[in-house]
Formats: sequence, structure tokens, C-alpha cells
Amino acid sequence: MPPSVPEVPAPAELPAALHRRTFLKGAAGIAAATLVIRYLPGPAAAAETGGAEGDLPPGSGWQGPPGQARWRIDGFAKVTGRKVYASDYRAADLGWPAERYALVVRATQVNVTITDVKVDALPADARPMLVIDGATVAAGQITDPENQTPLIVPAGAAADYYGQPVAILIFADRATYRRATTALSQGNLPLVVYGAPVSPPASEVYGPATYMVRVAGQGKDVFSQVLDGVTDSLTYPPDACPAQPVDPHSAVTCEAYAYAQQIQQEMSGGQWDVYQQEYGTQIIDPLFMERETGIGWYEAGTKTLHLLVGTQSPNDAVSSTAEMFGSTQRPVETVELNACYPGGGFGGRDSSAFTPILAMAAYFADAPVYLTYDRFEQFQAGHKRHGGTLAQTIAVDKDGTFQALNAKYEFNGGGQANMSPWVAQLAGLSAGGAYAFPRSVVSACSDRTPSVTSGSMRGFGGPQALFALESLIDEIAATRGIDPIDLRRRNLLKQTDRTVSGAPLLQPVRLTEILDRAQAHPLWQTRAAVKAVSQDGPLAYGVGFALSFFGYGTGTDGVVAGVELAADGTLKVVSNAIDMGNGSATTLACATADWLGNNADNVTMGATGYWDPLELTSGGYGTLSRAHANTDGQTTPAVFMSSSACITAFQQVHALNQACQVLFQSSLFPAAQALWQAPQLNPANVGWQGGKLTAPGLAPLTLAQLAAQAASANRVMGAMVHALFQTAWVSAEYAVDGPPQRWEIDALAVARANGDWKVVPRRRITAPAPGADRWGRSVYTASGCLAAVEIDRSSGQVTVSEIVGFLDPGRVLQPDIVAGQFEGGVAQGIGYALYEGLPPGADGPGNGQWNLAFSFPPSGPQYYVPRLGDMPVGKLTLDILPPVGDRPPGKGIAEAVMTPVTAAIANAVADATGKRVRQLPITPDKLQSLS
Repeated sequence: MPPSVPEVPAPAELPAALHRRTFLKGAAGIAAATLVIRYLPGPAAAAETGGAEGDLPPGSGWQGPPGQARWRIDGFAKVTGRKVYASDYRAADLGWPAERYALVVRATQVNVTITDVKVDALPADARPMLVIDGATVAAGQITDPENQTPLIVPAGAAADYYGQPVAILIFADRATYRRATTALSQGNLPLVVYGAPVSPPASEVYGPATYMVRVAGQGKDVFSQVLDGVTDSLTYPPDACPAQPVDPHSAVTCEAYAYAQQIQQEMSGGQWDVYQQEYGTQIIDPLFMERETGIGWYEAGTKTLHLLVGTQSPNDAVSSTAEMFGSTQRPVETVELNACYPGGGFGGRDSSAFTPILAMAAYFADAPVYLTYDRFEQFQAGHKRHGGTLAQTIAVDKDGTFQALNAKYEFNGGGQANMSPWVAQLAGLSAGGAYAFPRSVVSACSDRTPSVTSGSMRGFGGPQALFALESLIDEIAATRGIDPIDLRRRNLLKQTDRTVSGAPLLQPVRLTEILDRAQAHPLWQTRAAVKAVSQDGPLAYGVGFALSFFGYGTGTDGVVAGVELAADGTLKVVSNAIDMGNGSATTLACATADWLGNNADNVTMGATGYWDPLELTSGGYGTLSRAHANTDGQTTPAVFMSSSACITAFQQVHALNQACQVLFQSSLFPAAQALWQAPQLNPANVGWQGGKLTAPGLAPLTLAQLAAQAASANRVMGAMVHALFQTAWVSAEYAVDGPPQRWEIDALAVARANGDWKVVPRRRITAPAPGADRWGRSVYTASGCLAAVEIDRSSGQVTVSEIVGFLDPGRVLQPDIVAGQFEGGVAQGIGYALYEGLPPGADGPGNGQWNLAFSFPPSGPQYYVPRLGDMPVGKLTLDILPPVGDRPPGKGIAEAVMTPVTAAIANAVADATGKRVRQLPITPDKLQSLS
């Protein structure tokens, strides 16, 4: 059993410091290229004495008591302007030659050939030294295997989407670059010359599409994806029944098609009331704080491509870049990524096109190249959240029980596939929300369009599906005259139920508790009275509720973590996670206290090549069960996920917890036995108190004392692990200085005081259950939201006057970080509901004219995001359910606290006005247009 840690409220949020240069080499199997990750010096993690920083008073560092932090690890560096983000660096900071400057020219028309890039339209002293266009890229044999359409428009072709790069201009120096950007901003200087029109490309679905059919049975489904799926994904194979009128956006077997027809016939048979509506969601921008910026340098003599970027997925960034230069000529033998804080992400920096554009610029230039987007360019080039059309149908019996669901979602994927198929898939998995549907047909796809590319923005399809579902449930309640919370209560999922994919629920389902708290809250109890008082006033008042049951992770989550202990007791944590401002690094720095009694002193995030000692093999999501079929040996697929805000508390903390447990059980506890001269001491009788290991009747030991003893005995001083979650954590037995012990990991390497890392063979593995890869999601966070709104009757302007959130986060590791995630989620939910939106096509951000608006409603191509005045300051409350059990795991909450906010606001607006706006955002003109 783990040593105990006193339960003391943690005061602050904290992320990790990337402050040691670590050279990480990965054997990437990508055409023999060597991949290297270098972590730039970041903020010092521990400045307890002020000596390291020089301007902090003694004792003013980030660390609190074990398991807590006074503030985020990177907080001081960020607020004092240290070099943290990519935009802070220049080539000289890395010891590189002076940089050139790059500017990307993009298409503002589609279906028209591009004949030239006319750089002589620029003033003579503002012209580039080099133009990289489609012909240049073709001649260099550079490809982009990640995307279905080229990153740069081929010579003589038409752009596939608005904002597609046409050329990269390389300027000799910053002064020339600034003259060029000034000239372009001040005058009408069209650089792109368009020719003859061409036929638009044929419509296309970014495959695979998702199609799920489920018919419940007694104890076992009659038919479902989990029970009868014939592939390793949620998508059935190509249609085997071509004569049947199958939805062209779906691929479905004959059996699934037959059950879908049966369900639809039952829904139209007259035995149930059927409610059907179509909802729409808009394209929005992630709007992270730091615009995308980077420096690239192709060092021809060594055939090394150096990159400096802030990314959510460093492993993907270097491997996909290596693939671009995978010709037989092997012009790039090493790709080196200099990683730094991204400055926010929300999914917008996951598989971003920025890195390959920078790589191409660097490869063709004769010196390092600096590329940065201003806010116009970020709107034009950055990935967006998918807009979509969501058709939702629910059949309800006379008792108010949901009997069937038919959901069809179609999303605007934009000009590149990116993450579109998987965003649609998660939307489909979220279609049933928190409710039991004994029959369901779910279809979800993303289409290729000429709009700006949409990607994996926060929520990954869940917010769109939840808005449609929760809106329709409120409409059903209003039609039937039922309290909306009571209707939800009648249909809640129970732990014995299954989701729309047929997956069982593994965790306690605490949805009833959330409904109880929401229904008893004064905001809900007094809504009718307050509404009656305001009935004749200038402001209409309403309160809405929405419930979310959000699956976090990917369903198959591979994570790695390492912990190193120095002889003086200093702790270092290494993780493959990226801190995007959500506090992952701080959480991990404090998570070591569970088993090691102290916070980590140093944290390295985003590590990739560090894990080479684990001897991971190449593999993929669909091969995991088969790869683990051998109980012994070391066949472990290298599953590295791009970072998302929702996987820290459960997935990443688990892996680190296991590494710390290995270190404690194989090294620190034996060291304690030696120091106490108590060889028979039971580990169940020891625990950490105040940073010291204690046992009844024995003198407490500091971590430094234990570390010195372990080092002198050449015990294990470092542990790194790979952990895999697929409905449950894979576990195995490992023998380290004693009898085998079972840990919930599938690969382990350890380092001793005087040696290198060595892999530890595993035995008696417990592999993922057969078919587990078809579940889609298996862990969920329950959350709810009450929203009160006031609406100006004359203008239609909606103001959110109060928000109350309800959340089951499991174990809360850092309360301030949870609070910050909630506040940020509320801001994003308000923006999604009321303010934010980008049109598709020629008027959308791909035309390069969009920027931020500073008043609402905005005029022209302006984008308004909620500011402090749009938030219900002083009326923002988070009600956290107490954890169940002894030290349960934390849950992913980033998306969970956000997803119900928008639907709750939409329901509040309908409550206030009696009018239902089904197309986001809910703007004054839409409200006033309704009769």
C-alpha cells in the first residue's frame, strides 16, 4: 500500500520548468533519420533561496508542503518575461548564424489556377532574396505524407482551400522583412496572380467515417460495436451491400444496416413520441495566447535540420518532418527539435501545419529562418474547431423514458484532413451523453471543404454533440411540461448500462449526485420567482441547465514517465506531456510526494528520445492487444500521444506514480530498513509525514538520508516506465532486487547509482481484454452547469449573470489548477454560445482579413472573444463532489468543465425568451429574427 500523505489543501497552480538541456535521441524508423529533442533552458524550478534567480527573497519559491505548490513552477519566469516561448528566442540564443525572415503568401481564391507570385509588386528595397513555391518544392522532392492536399499549391494548379500557402518568401534580414510587411499592410499589393477557373474538387469525406448501431438486450447487447465490431476501430469496413441505399457518409456492414433500419422503423411506428431537430455549430478559433512562431536552420554540412517551435506533439513534429525529406537522396539525416513552452494550445498546435512550413523554409534557405504569424496570419492559417450540422432525433415513451436515438453529424473539416475523422468519431461517441438509450443509430463524418483546416480543438467534437443533445432534451421537457432536470433524472446512465458503442461503464457513475445538487441550488429553486419579478422589466431572465458525461483520453492511452533521485535527495521528473499552460508540469512535480514524500525539484516535459532504454517497438493503436499477447519478454508498442489538457490527472499522473512506486519499493524502503536496522519491517507500517518517512517507534528519515544510503548501496536511483490504458491499466511482474512485484505498467527500465539505464524484463502480463480497442472511451468525467442570463428586450443582447458548475474530478491534486480550468472553460463556453464565430469560404479567415474585435457586435471581419466584463465576476461557483474511496485517481477535467456551459446558456436563453436559437452563436439578430 502506498505511503500516506497528509491531506492538506493545496494552494496554487504550477507548471514544470524546462530548464536543463537534455539531448534526446530517438530511433525513429523513418527512413533511417535520427530524431533529436533538445529542451531549451526554461524557468528555474526551485528558487527557494533566491540564489538561482537573484531577485527572489529567501523562501519565496514555488514549492509548498509535499504534494502542494504555492504557485506554478513556470509562473515567475512567465510574469517576469524570461525566455520561455518560441517568440522569445532568436538564432543567436542558440549559437546559430544570423537569421533570415520568412513570410508565407497564401491563396485567397480557390478553383482558379495560380500562375505567378509577383514579388516585384513590392518596393525595390522590400523584396525577398528567395521565393519557395510549388515548383521549388517539387524539384526538391519534398512531400507531406500527413496531409491529403499539398502544403504549398503545386505550380500551375489551383488552391484547394482558402489560406493555402502559395509561396514562402525569404528575406535577407529583419529590416527588409519589415519593409515588406509594412508595404503589404498599407496598400493593395496583390502578390498572387490568378489565371483560368477550374472545376472544384469532388466532394469527399475524410475517412474513416463513424457509424455505430446498438440494440440493447438483457445483460448482453443484441448488437453493438463492442459486441459485433469486426475491425479494431469504430468504423465498419466498406459497405458489403451496394444495392442498399446506405448513407454515403457511412461505411456499414449488412447486419448493422439491417438493425439500423429496424430501429428507424420502430421510431416511426407510432408507439413513441418522436422529437427531431437540427442544430448548427460554428467554426471558431482556438485563440491561444502565443501565436505560432519558430526558427529553423538546415545545416547542410551535417545534413541536420534544426527546429525551434512550441508544439503539443514534439514526437509527431520531428517524425513527420523526417518523413517530408524521406527521398532516396536523404538530404536530411537528422531532425533536431528545440522545444519550448507553446503558450497555449487547445488542440490548435496538435499536428499543426506550421512546423512543416518552417521546415521547408529552413531547408531551402542559406541560413537560419525566423517565421512568425501575426494575428491576421494566425486566423488565416491556424486550425479551427469544426463547424457542423447536427441532426438529432429522440424517441420517448409515455413515461418519459428515452427509447431510441438517431444522431447524424456532419462537420466542416476544411482543406486538410488533420484530425477530422477522429473529431467526428468522438462526437459520435458523445451522442448519447449521460443518458441510457436502448436503441441507437449514430453517424458522424467530416467533409473536405475549401475552408480553413479544422483540427483537434478543445473538446474534440464533444461540445458540438453535447449542445445538440442537451438542447433537444430541454425542448422535449418544455413540450411535455416536465422539469428539465427531472426528465434527465429518469434517463440517466447507471453503472450497469452501456454507451452508444456498447461499452460498459467501469467507474462509479455520479450523475444523480450532480442533478441533486443542481436541482437543490438556489439558482434553480428561485428561477421562476426571479423570472416573474423581471417579466415587465427591460431585462428578460432565465436559467438553464446542462449535463455532461465526457470521455477523456483516447480509449488507448500510452504514456511514459521517469523519475530520477540524486544522492543528495534531489528529485527530477521526466514526462512526454507538454504543459500548454494548464499546469501539467506543476501537477507532476507535486505528484512525486505520494511515494517519495517530496515534490520534484526539476521537471522536463515533452521528452521523446529519453525513453530509448525502454526498448519500445514500433506499433499502433490497433496492434496493442496482439503485441501484448506474449506474457513474457519485452514486446511493447511505443504509443506516444500528443498532449491534451485532459490527460494529466489520470493518465500522466498514473505513469509517474508507478515510476515512483518502483523507486520506493526497490530502493528507498530497503534503504530505510538498513538505516533503521529493521529488516523485518513491513512496508504497510511506514508512511510519509512532513517530507520524512516515518514508522512507529523509529526516528523519521529524510529523503536525503534515504537517497545517500541507496546510492552507497548501488541501489536503483532512477525508474522510467511505459504505461498503457485500454479499459484498464496493463500490468506485469518485474523483478528488481528481490521477488517479482506487479506494477501497472508494460515496460520498465531502471538506473543504478553507478550505471546506465537497463530494461527490466516483464513476466505474467495482464494484457488488454479482447475487443477493448472497440470501446472508444471507458473513463468519464461527470459535470453539470447552471447558467443564468439576462437579455435586453430592446436589443436582444444576452449577458450571463451567474454560472454554477458541478464536477466529479476524482482526487483533486491541485485545487487552484482545477479552479483555473473551470474559469477558462466557462470563458470558452460563453464565447462559443454568444460571441465567437467564423464564416466558411471566401468570407472566412482564409481571406487574411480577420483580426480581433474590441467591441460587440463586431463589424466586418472581426472576431470577438469574451473579456472580463463578459464573465459573471463574483457569480462564478464550482461545486466539487467529494472523492469516493481511499485516494482515487484524478480525472480529466479540461473539456469536462467546459462542455455543459454552452448548452446551459442556450437553455437559459430559451427559458428567458421562449425562443430557441439552434445555430450558434446566439446573437441579438438571431434572437430578434425569431417570432
